[in-house]
Amino acid sequence: MTWVRGLVLGSHIRFPAVQTTRFIATRTGISTGAPARWPNNCSAWGIQPSDRVATLMRNHYAHLEAYFGIPCCGGIVHTLNFRLHPDELVFVVKHAEDRVLILDQDLLPQYEKIRHKVNISRVLVFASSESAGPDYDSYEEFLAGASGRFEYPKIDEDDAAAMAYTSGTTGNPKGVLYSHR
Repeated sequence: MTWVRGLVLGSHIRFPAVQTTRFIATRTGISTGAPARWPNNCSAWGIQPSDRVATLMRNHYAHLEAYFGIPCCGGIVHTLNFRLHPDELVFVVKHAEDRVLILDQDLLPQYEKIRHKVNISRVLVFASSESAGPDYDSYEEFLAGASGRFEYPKIDEDDAAAMAYTSGTTGNPKGVLYSHR
């Protein structure tokens, strides 16, 4: 990944009932940890290069894992603003053509408000303690199912890696794509 330069995260970052270990992202890829397992499960879930994977999450380690892991398999990470009005979220998710959503368990009620208005094929829930319920997949179980062996796809430096939208203060939110470059 050419857009990552020597990021080092602290060891044993804690979140209630969940723990991750240190990983190092370098100019050539991610050496260990959950982001390195992301690509295995992307292909197992049918996420293809250039598919949009939305995140409706707060700032914590699982969000960072997804932020680096999704582009590793050629997907486009799309960070959603959980402070947006439900109608604006619907517009952004539809306009971006998001296929998969990863969200924090405490933001499930916000997703439930828009669930039937968007076309999300799969939802991963990052639950701090208990199961998210039968309608959703667990983020931790998703990562636990990875084999650890994966051949990174050929990604051009001009391919999209991430996308973001404005808050829509002057009309509908507007989107931008960021490349791997």
